[in-house]
Parts: sequence; C-alpha cells; structure tokens
Amino acid sequence: MLVVVEGETENNYFRGLKERDSNIEIVLVKPGPADPIHLVEACMHHMREMAIDIEDGDVAVCVFDVDENPVERMLKALGTARENGITIALTNPCFELWLALHFQDVYHPLDRRDAVRLIRKHLPRYAKTADLTPVLGPGRSAAMTRSMGIMTRNSMVGSIDVIRYNPSSSVHLALEAIDALKARNRERKGNCR
Repeated sequence: MLVVVEGETENNYFRGLKERDSNIEIVLVKPGPADPIHLVEACMHHMREMAIDIEDGDVAVCVFDVDENPVERMLKALGTARENGITIALTNPCFELWLALHFQDVYHPLDRRDAVRLIRKHLPRYAKTADLTPVLGPGRSAAMTRSMGIMTRNSMVGSIDVIRYNPSSSVHLALEAIDALKARNRERKGNCR
C-alpha cells in the first residue's frame, strides 16, 4: 500500500496508522509545489517504482487539501487519479478538519485557521509536527462516521464533491481502502496456514 501526502500533518497521521498496521508505505512529497497534479504524478511514479498493482488488489492513496488549490488543478488531478486507480483523500478546507472530526461534528464552513483552532480545543499542544497518536483508535471510527454523515447530508458522491462543500472530507474513503487491504492480507495469511 502506498500513501502519498503533501504535508507534515498528513504524514504524521498516516505514519501513526503505519506503526499500528505495518504494510503501508508513506511518501511525503517535498520539495517543490505541493499542488494536486504534482502529488498525483508523484503517486504514479512511486506506484511504478514499488510495482503497486491496483488490479491485483494493491492500494494507492493521494492525500491533499482543497485549501487554496485552483479548482481546475484539483479536477485534473482527480481525473488522472481515477484513470490510474488512485484513491483520493481530499479535505475541505484542510486536513485539520479531518482531525477535528475525531472529536466533534463540524457543520459550519471554516478556513485553515478555524480548523486549527478546533483541533487545539482537543489537542492544546497541536502543531503540524505533533504526535497524532492520540487521535487514532476510537476517534478514527467517529471521524469516519462524521465524515460519511457530511457526505450524506450534502448528497455527496466522492472526492469531487469535497471541492464544493466546506466542511467536508473523503479521508474515510482512504481508510476504508486501507481496512479492506488489511482484511484481505489477514485472510491470505489465514489461508496459508
């Protein structure tokens, strides 16, 4: 499994998942422009390097924010990702919203500063380089439920709708893909005994 991320927060969050269930390779894309097209292209590059085969059940995820990215760049990145079987984990406005969903429902539009304030209510020492282990575990299930609730309320279908709705996130789609891969791996191990 390959997860390509644009920032330290996302990197720390998915690294926390890796520590808990190891067959995840996380790639933090730096330096250079962390725009969505660049991230999807980096994901495709690493897929080739790692021989990731989507048709064989491997999973590739690209994680980025709506934030200040131009809509046309995001739409192009989403199209390229879809053509290559890459799961997009998109959050509007930023990944900190996804972290906040571990603790509370969020219904009102917000910007990056608002999202950081929300997460600091629950993690007062939050910083982009913070250990995000406290938000894993029980909070993950709540965040997935809340994220799916936002999508249902807004009649959203997938990551493309996240561009339009603030607040929203499709990170739960990536976590569902990770969970499905882990279940397949456990099943394969069980069949090998």
